[in-house]
Amino acid sequence: MDESHHYRADRGLEVINELNPVIGLELTATPQVERSGGAIKFKNVVYEYSLAKAIRDGYVKEPAVATRRDFDPSHYTPEDLDRIKLEDGIRLHEDAKVALDIFARDMKANPVKPFVLVVSQSTEHAGRLKEMIASKGFFDGYYATRSWKSIPINPAAKRMII
Repeated sequence: MDESHHYRADRGLEVINELNPVIGLELTATPQVERSGGAIKFKNVVYEYSLAKAIRDGYVKEPAVATRRDFDPSHYTPEDLDRIKLEDGIRLHEDAKVALDIFARDMKANPVKPFVLVVSQSTEHAGRLKEMIASKGFFDGYYATRSWKSIPINPAAKRMII
C-alpha cells in the first residue's frame, strides 16, 4: 500500500484484512498518523530513508519555493491569492519548459516534458481552481483546452491534485 499513512483508519484496515492478504507491505514517506494528541509514529518500520538523506545523496533535488519580495497576502482575497499563486507557478513552468528545451537541443538529448502539480484544499476548491485555469481570463485562455487529470490523494480530507 503506497501512502499507507492514509489507510490507518480502523475501517480501512478491516477492509484490507477482509482481502486475506498473504503479506502487507506499506510504503509511505510519512510513517506516522496525525491524531488530536499529536503524531503517532509507526511501530513496524523496517527501513527508513529520510527526505533529507535522499537530498544529501543526490536522489531528490532540493526543494525551492518561489516568493515575492515584500508581498503581504493580507491585502488579497483568497480567490486573488489563488490566481496570483497559479499565475506565478505557470510563469515559472513556462520558463522551465524553455530551459529544458534548450538544454535538450544543446545536449542532443531527449526532451523532458515538465508538468504543473496543483494541490487543492478540497474537491470543491479543486473545481474552482480548474475553472479559473480553464477560463479565458487566465493567460488569455491558453490553458482552456489542455487535458486534465484530477486525482484524489486523500479521500478523508477530500484533497485533490489537478
